[in-house]
Amino acid sequence: MSTIELVVAIALSVLALAFPVVAGVIVIGFLIVAIQRIWSFFFNKPSSQTTETVSPSKELG
Repeated sequence: MSTIELVVAIALSVLALAFPVVAGVIVIGFLIVAIQRIWSFFFNKPSSQTTETVSPSKELG
């Protein structure tokens, strides 16, 4: 019984050290993806100015 307790205690100690590192890597990954999407939203946006103009009389037929 004490062997099982020792194994569980070691496993939980390792998990307690590993989970914050894994969580930090995941958060950093999400931040990188979010920054890339925000960057592309603001800087890769197509121009809102059109080169072709349409007069109102042509739209009505």
